[in-house]
Amino acid sequence: MQVRFLYGPAGSGKTFRCLSEIRAALQASPDGPALILLAPKQATFQLERQLLADDSLRGYTRLRILSFERLADFIFEELRQPPPRMLDEEGRLMVLRAVLAKKRDQLKLFRASARLTGFARQLSLVLRELQSNQITPDALRNFAADTGDSGGLRLKLHDLALLLENYLGWLQAHELQDVDCLMAAATGVLKSQTGKRKLETYGWTALRNYPPRNWICSRPWSRIAGRPRWLFVLIRKPGPIRGFPIGRRCERPSRNAAGA
Repeated sequence: MQVRFLYGPAGSGKTFRCLSEIRAALQASPDGPALILLAPKQATFQLERQLLADDSLRGYTRLRILSFERLADFIFEELRQPPPRMLDEEGRLMVLRAVLAKKRDQLKLFRASARLTGFARQLSLVLRELQSNQITPDALRNFAADTGDSGGLRLKLHDLALLLENYLGWLQAHELQDVDCLMAAATGVLKSQTGKRKLETYGWTALRNYPPRNWICSRPWSRIAGRPRWLFVLIRKPGPIRGFPIGRRCERPSRNAAGA
């Protein structure tokens, strides 16, 4: 498994380098296994236009420009597994309001705020950040115990642990997933397919420093894909990453590319 990290500040040519490599791969072999370009959801159309702005590439069929949510759908489709039942954003807010009402008396810091208009939406954003970084209710309780703070921080961590635990419990009881659990579900499917099925070779490219939940597909995917290649694009040179695949190499864009 080949892993490369391309790092440099804004304007240094990282995106140019990615698109140049993808364009060259498409020109060299118009047909073949899929190439996947991972990007923020709002940037996928812009990247498609940038890729086709060069007259040397008139079109393509191999490349898929996907967000991580769409990547999860791609994994379910390719492995012929049914996707999980999903809870949309409005449903998530309704569940959080119900959890707040049910657990209000157990809250230590948010008891008064729990009834405020808009609090459920703010809570949803905070929980999304926790889920994105794979922080569990037990981890929050451990953080609270380690703070040594008898005031607001410890109480806040207690409340967040309680609310996150009950929200995740509700999802499990109703056999539902939300968008923040989608990649974890896709990873579970990949792990279940280890040794059972080989997919064709894929090229992987990411255009920003995604949260850890989106990196966890790498190891199980490497066991069922043919010869996957990864190129992660970061603002700065990465430090050691526990459990990340071997064969990693760090690079910087060339100065010629930066001016393009």
